Amino acid sequence: MERRTLYPSYAERMARKREPLRGSLGLWWALLLAIPGIAVFRILAALGYEIARYPNQFGHQCQDVEHHLRSAAGRLGKCVYIRGDAVPNRYLLKKHKELIRVWHFPRPVLTYLERAERASIRAFGKTIFYVRGFEEKIVDTPTWGLPAMIRFNEEEHRKGMALLAGLGLARGSYVCMHARDPAYGLSYFSQLWLSRGIAAEAATLRADETERNLGQRSRNSDFRDYAAALLVLEKRGLKGVRVGAKVATDYTEVLPNLVDFAGRERARLGPDGEFADLYLMAHCAFFVGTTTGVTGCAFTFSRPIALVNHFPWMLAFIPPIENSLHIPRLVRKKSGDILSFAKLIDIGTNWRLTYDDTYLDRESLEVLDNTPEELADAVTEMCDRVAGAFVPCDGDADLQARFALLAGPAMPQDPLNAKVGCAFLRRHAELLADRHSVAADADTH
Repeated sequence: MERRTLYPSYAERMARKREPLRGSLGLWWALLLAIPGIAVFRILAALGYEIARYPNQFGHQCQDVEHHLRSAAGRLGKCVYIRGDAVPNRYLLKKHKELIRVWHFPRPVLTYLERAERASIRAFGKTIFYVRGFEEKIVDTPTWGLPAMIRFNEEEHRKGMALLAGLGLARGSYVCMHARDPAYGLSYFSQLWLSRGIAAEAATLRADETERNLGQRSRNSDFRDYAAALLVLEKRGLKGVRVGAKVATDYTEVLPNLVDFAGRERARLGPDGEFADLYLMAHCAFFVGTTTGVTGCAFTFSRPIALVNHFPWMLAFIPPIENSLHIPRLVRKKSGDILSFAKLIDIGTNWRLTYDDTYLDRESLEVLDNTPEELADAVTEMCDRVAGAFVPCDGDADLQARFALLAGPAMPQDPLNAKVGCAFLRRHAELLADRHSVAADADTH
């Protein structure tokens, strides 16, 4: 039975973009040019083929393709991906090509297909490519409960074990950690615009403009805030390993119990760094990080996730992976009051608003980082959960139930869904006020 959530499906969102054909000469002309492409894709879909765009962002490359592979395990022969020049992780592309066909098309062909896609959406409210919506994939716990599709052969394991040994690590003896760094966004967006034929100077300006967006900046956090969490790991006999493709600073000499792979070691590996990204994640005890592409890699290998500094999605990115937890960022109003969880859920349900650079400013909202103590508490709970030693305190179940009641249909209840960090929920229990109380309080101010 289809699982319904508060979020509209991708198909529903596309249907809303349909425009009336009458009186729209521009749409008629676009549709006329797109008809050959649309017809070919419709025929292939009728024959059972699922043709998708290969993602040009690392998180989507990991998460979207893995979800498709798991859900299409019995029909991989009819899964085809179309890609351009931009590939986030070429080793992951290699692993995907072991399972499905991935065809490279030149830019003019991709441009035509993109225009055909837009014309199909405007005229019929339907896409030509196979796609599942972001929120639909996240709540699909049955699919995420299936075994990971990306597996390593013996030669890759030998290479990976040598990598771990060189870093002083062993499988399962470390925790991958990540905080979104603006250095990656600037690099990635520059390369993305260049791949679309934009001149280098203009591409750099666009990347800077994108990364300076308040919505993007509210996703960044300071990796140094993990210092207390790293000490928690040290007491448990675990190392912290910083992962990520591009970061601004090496914290090897600054933070305790840290292997700063992203800051120091990755660049030395050259192209093998992309293999290392995957192998490190696949064999960690668990992952601690924010809502970034690296978190999508943890989904690929079904690693337990502590999702911290979680914003703006609130509920739409909750890991459906056993022994996972999440703690959102809090948001402060100009008055100094902290928004209730109910209000945070409302923002998360309409998270696309935060991509408007004026939204947070207009609403006079400040997004707060999780504190070092909150991060350390989350890591402590994760260590206990993964070890099978977690024992909730009195009242924790009631707090979780109250949060779930606030979330309602925005968060389908499933045993695999991550819970809010218990210590975080205890510390901020006053933010669990129900919607009627929140409305009443707003009326008195």
